[in-house]
Amino acid sequence: MRILYLEDQPSDAELVARYVETTHHKLVTVDSIEAAWKALEQPIDVIMMDIVIRGDRSGFTFAEALQEQGNDRPLVAITALNTPNDMRRCRELGFDPILQKPFTIDQLADVLDQFIG
Repeated sequence: MRILYLEDQPSDAELVARYVETTHHKLVTVDSIEAAWKALEQPIDVIMMDIVIRGDRSGFTFAEALQEQGNDRPLVAITALNTPNDMRRCRELGFDPILQKPFTIDQLADVLDQFIG
């Protein structure tokens, strides 16, 4: 499985990368919306992303654009946002599941296991 992970915090990206290295999955990590669009030119099975990128909630905007283009890949939010409105917005945009920061490796593994078929 090829996973795109949009994350602008290097420590968070490193945590996910270290786990994925122990699996047979391929992780493509990017730190900007522009780089994410470029990465999507290649085959990607799952899109994981933080919602707050560079200080704003541009992950929501990116997800909206993906929806408008008919995205059929699973979207996984990995975010520190936790208000009911934020969670509702994530669900409206097709994020399922939503992994709350901080998370454990076991929680990350459970999320990725949902997409192995």
